Amino acid sequence: MKLNNPSKALAPLLLTLMAAGAQAGSFTAGDLVVLQVGATGSATTLTSKGTASFLREFSTTGTVGQTLALPTTASGLNNPLTVSGTAASEGALSLSGDGHYLVAAGYNVAVGATTQTGSTVGLVDASGNIDTSTTTTLLTGNNTRAAASIDGSHVWVTGPAGLVYIADGASGGTNIATTVNLRTVQVTPASVSPSGLDQLFGSSNNATKPAPGVVQFATNLPTATTTGSVLSGMTPAAAPSSYAFFFANPTTLFVADSTLGIQEWISSASTWSKVATLAGAFVGLTGVQSGGTVSLYATTGVAAGSAPDNSLVSIPFTFTSGATGAGTFGLATTLATATGQSAFAGVAFAPTVATPEPSALVLAGLGAAIVFALRRRGKS
Repeated sequence: MKLNNPSKALAPLLLTLMAAGAQAGSFTAGDLVVLQVGATGSATTLTSKGTASFLREFSTTGTVGQTLALPTTASGLNNPLTVSGTAASEGALSLSGDGHYLVAAGYNVAVGATTQTGSTVGLVDASGNIDTSTTTTLLTGNNTRAAASIDGSHVWVTGPAGLVYIADGASGGTNIATTVNLRTVQVTPASVSPSGLDQLFGSSNNATKPAPGVVQFATNLPTATTTGSVLSGMTPAAAPSSYAFFFANPTTLFVADSTLGIQEWISSASTWSKVATLAGAFVGLTGVQSGGTVSLYATTGVAAGSAPDNSLVSIPFTFTSGATGAGTFGLATTLATATGQSAFAGVAFAPTVATPEPSALVLAGLGAAIVFALRRRGKS
């Protein structure tokens, strides 16, 4: 199911206008972006109150790029987006299904304020424009953990209170799945999705809502009341503490588990089986497949074992035969480590530049003509 929204063509233009004053430089295609809680090297102890968060860019070899600060105060159409400094389940980061936006979620409160109140969703494009105009109170009373989008026009945001669907720039939305308690959500593109469609998935460690593992929904991109179920074959014992996940191809899934490590799952006749594990404790995960190898990038939690704590690591993976099926993990290499009182959370690839649709180009040209005319009038 593809979401139809006339505003999609205008999204890049609107994002730029809303983000005036909240823009850094452009991301480098192919780089990694990590959501960091707390300022680099800070000496201030992290607390459960609203904490400033940052998007830190690294190359896949660890070269440090730019840092974008997410808003901590209201400005124009933008709202604060802070996270708890001590909630390990918060701070997830996803890439939109079309690859053009980073998507994050937090609280609509200032630094130092009480969290678990109103939620804010953030969209960040390839130029570094930040849009935090989307808010909801439907997750109030518990964590706001993660958000996802197909193309920046609508978002899903989640936590223990359910799954909220809301248009970008709106306030409110609809809680479409009160029976799920999710840690992360992301839209998996059709090219690697098991269904062959753009599809929303989540992850859970909750025993009953619906169960630990990677969660799919009754429809591929749910916009109304829905239910979630763990992928067939996944069991609580095999995936007890699932965080981020990455589909390398329609039959190969990697899952970051904060207790067991990174797991490879493969599908046969729609039933998933765990076939390889890299021991450790991981929370963020993304990757890219090239032929018979997969380059994985992960953030580590505490007691990671195979990698330093609170780090961004790269992990090579090689299929035993061909480009699917079981394989072998290589050793983790540390690319970066959070310093001082700061913590790494989610990781995703940098967004790519969206190609404007003709209607957006026409409106942008019209807007430029109006600005030019007004300037000419002002000089006459």
